[in-house]
Amino acid sequence: MRTIRARKGRPPASNAAHRIVAADLRRRMRSGEWPPGTVLPPWRALARHYRVSVRVIQHAAGALKRDGLLALTAQRRLAARDWNSPGTALESRLLVLLTTSPRLSVGNPLLDDLLLGILKGAGERAVPVVFAYDDRLRAHVPAELLEAPLSGVVIQGKIGAQALRGWEKVAVPVVLADHPGAAWKLHASGVDNEGATREAVRRMLDLGHRRLAFVRRVHTHGVHEVEPDSRERQQAFEAALAGVPGAKGEVFSVFANDTSEAAGIAGIFRRGARSTAVLAADEGAGALIVQAARDRGLTVPRDLSIVAFGQARAGDPAFAGPRFDFREIGRMAARLTEAPRTPPRRARHAGTWNDGRTLGPAPVA
Repeated sequence: MRTIRARKGRPPASNAAHRIVAADLRRRMRSGEWPPGTVLPPWRALARHYRVSVRVIQHAAGALKRDGLLALTAQRRLAARDWNSPGTALESRLLVLLTTSPRLSVGNPLLDDLLLGILKGAGERAVPVVFAYDDRLRAHVPAELLEAPLSGVVIQGKIGAQALRGWEKVAVPVVLADHPGAAWKLHASGVDNEGATREAVRRMLDLGHRRLAFVRRVHTHGVHEVEPDSRERQQAFEAALAGVPGAKGEVFSVFANDTSEAAGIAGIFRRGARSTAVLAADEGAGALIVQAARDRGLTVPRDLSIVAFGQARAGDPAFAGPRFDFREIGRMAARLTEAPRTPPRRARHAGTWNDGRTLGPAPVA
């Protein structure tokens, strides 16, 4: 234990005390006792160790932070930086958290584009990127990762409400990539679901369709939840039909392992109330509907029109519907980590329309 003593038994002046403490903290980092990334003990623990006030410790730490030797972590703790290169901004690292195994996502065009976009945005910011994957990230905030000095966090993938509440309390900017994020006090970069859905519904109505269906995506991680983009699209779908004379809309659900025979798909084709046009949450759901129509002897789009949300660069050209550039969505996510933590900001990608071959006039009764 090191005790700060003044000459002739007098208590040290606060300015002298904090310089002595700062010098000893520097020594501990230079000697390797506290290597880069080491989180400093709490103020009170350091105050007891040096037998000074907490205020003296704060002054000493502030001096080292100004010298570039300490950096603030996402947990609002101070960590040692590299003594040999104090100008290297360890705290500028961008942490990208993946909730889907990289082994399973390799070759997925959407995820590939999203990650390429995040790297592009980080390059524009001139910050290094650190990737981390853990399927537990869907349900909790990984405190062990957040002890590292960071400038921001980008989360890619599905994540539960409990974890999102925890992310709201993190000290650095947190951005949800490919996620609407409307319900959370977090930055988000994603699709303009409301605008794209309203355009799709308008085009179907203009072609005479009045019995419309929306097929939403439901995912599971512990509990059944409507996928966030699907939730926004459903709300916009229902709002776009409200007040349109003779128009009726129904909502059906599909799950990850569903086939064309799933109950959510079969409901579209029930007798006496068959929809003439379907808006699918994604091209995967759209493909299930196409197969279900064929199994029933129906032709797309003569008997049933299908519109599906898709990806700009790798979408199926056959499907009519809005297309989105996920590289741009990823780039916007990385750039949002420059923004202050509050208030939350939303970057929305408007997308473009693809005419495709699955949308036609309503069938004549």
